[in-house]
Amino acid sequence: MTENELNEIEARANKTTSGKWVFYYSSESTLNNDDMDFLAHCRKDVPALIAEVRQLKAERDALLDEFNKTESYPCETYDECKYLDDYVDCRKEETPPAKNCWLEWARKSVLNGSI
Repeated sequence: MTENELNEIEARANKTTSGKWVFYYSSESTLNNDDMDFLAHCRKDVPALIAEVRQLKAERDALLDEFNKTESYPCETYDECKYLDDYVDCRKEETPPAKNCWLEWARKSVLNGSI
């Protein structure tokens, strides 16, 4: 989700009535109690979710910055990094360097949001 999309959602949320929302059932309503409960909580939940998304994106970006600067890795030999094969193709060479394997996995994981 882009910052523009978050801004648009936030702008829509900010235009709504503040305070607690309450819904009442009427014979003409197609909403059930769960629907009404969901809608009643949107005014509080949507801004909280927007803040959480922004926080997580900031943390991801900070991690990516750290990965780009790092020169220390969790394993010294390729055998110690074999478990990473599920996440990145480290076997393109006969014995790929463990450091490159780890860094490639870490960068891809941070970029795709899996860590």
